[in-house]
Amino acid sequence: MDNELPGWLLSLSAVYLVVWSLLGIAFIVGCIVLVVKIKGLISRVNKQVEEVSTKVRTTADHITTTANTITDRAERISETVETTVRDVAHKADVTTDVLRDAIAAPVINVSALATGIRKGVETFIEKRRARRDDEGD
Repeated sequence: MDNELPGWLLSLSAVYLVVWSLLGIAFIVGCIVLVVKIKGLISRVNKQVEEVSTKVRTTADHITTTANTITDRAERISETVETTVRDVAHKADVTTDVLRDAIAAPVINVSALATGIRKGVETFIEKRRARRDDEGD
């Protein structure tokens, strides 16, 4: 029995074994606690990311809706301006035509009348002179 270890050495080995086992168990428990805490942090971060993502999506939808509304209004305003410009141009053309007809015809008639009166007066003066010359000779 020379191979047998003394009792105190066996009890010391048992103590070391127990201590190392407890340290191993404490390390494993610490790792588990750390994993649980990390999982909790990840869960909180995910919730915050989802909240921010929801806010961003909502804001983007609102911006898109507002942009579409502004675009629609701008198109309606553009169409209204275009129609108004077309109407004003047409009315200006019609007014010009009416004024041309209303002014040109009477001016032509007045001009013709003035020419006729002038020729009539000239003819009257010539005939009167001719009569005087005939009477005076």
